[in-house]
Amino acid sequence: MSTRVEQIVKQLADWSPDELRELKTWMEGELAPAEAKDKRAALDRIFGKYAHVSTSAEDFCARKAADLELETHSLR
Repeated sequence: MSTRVEQIVKQLADWSPDELRELKTWMEGELAPAEAKDKRAALDRIFGKYAHVSTSAEDFCARKAADLELETHSLR
């Protein structure tokens, strides 16, 4: 381990578990590949769009399938 890394590890020894979790979360976000960041952004947009939906995923999918069926029949 390099001297710089050893210094950082020694400093982290004084951090609380909450501070260490916060650092871990931040590092995971910062070090994630661009593709993962793009996927995360897409998921955030989707969850934001459907945040008002208070049902389970299964119920939502069933309602969506019923909506699509209605749309399909109205186009015929």
